[in-house]
Amino acid sequence: MSHRWMKFWPADWQRDPALRSCSLAARGLWMEMLCLAHDAEPYGHVLVAGRPPTTKQLASIVGVTVREVERLIAELDEAGVFSVEGGVIYSRRMVRDHAKSLEGKEHIAKRWANKGNGQEPTTPPNRSPTSPPCSLETEAESETEAEKGDTSLRSVSLPRARRAESDFEDFWAAYPRKIGKDAARKAFANAKKRAPIEAIAAGLNSARWPTDPQFIPHPATWLNQGRWQDDPDAIAPEPAGKFDWMRELMEAPKQ
Repeated sequence: MSHRWMKFWPADWQRDPALRSCSLAARGLWMEMLCLAHDAEPYGHVLVAGRPPTTKQLASIVGVTVREVERLIAELDEAGVFSVEGGVIYSRRMVRDHAKSLEGKEHIAKRWANKGNGQEPTTPPNRSPTSPPCSLETEAESETEAEKGDTSLRSVSLPRARRAESDFEDFWAAYPRKIGKDAARKAFANAKKRAPIEAIAAGLNSARWPTDPQFIPHPATWLNQGRWQDDPDAIAPEPAGKFDWMRELMEAPKQ
């Protein structure tokens, strides 16, 4: 699995006592290892091509000697910066945040499905009904706030604009083709003026899509055309290939 970007909290990095006790070189090596862990499966584990890298491989990757890598890993280990499971080094923070991110995505899918079924959205475990949907970012932010002892956000209802954006993000997460997000956001706002969000969600949940993603309409098109009202069994046949007419002409019997 390849991830193009990852969440990074500079304040958490700078105030981590284990990291602060390590040398600059050790912290630099750990950052290189976090980049490997970010692109690994399972997420957060330091792997290269699915296997724990040798010190020689790490040395080649970061451009130092094997002895230097061994010394720096020992320094990180002594400080308790990482954990090891089955011989694989992993970042506790990355594994924990990734699990929360997956939990948030699962909650969004269930919440959108509940909207389509006319049910009240469910609340994920350990979260208040007024809290935003669980995600990597909001969970990390809420952890930071909890550490500060600030619970004021838990007792305040979401502003209207924030609820509207939350509804759109639920739609965006559920729609099978993610293209033209800004246009989709505008179309979604207009669609909510024409139909209840429950009707839009129900139409999306029951829709049948072409097997080829390129024939799935853009989300803005789907919304602007009121496609949530379509008969789910009336799926349109996929268009013929771009050059099918040329192939048919070549295969036709010569006169």
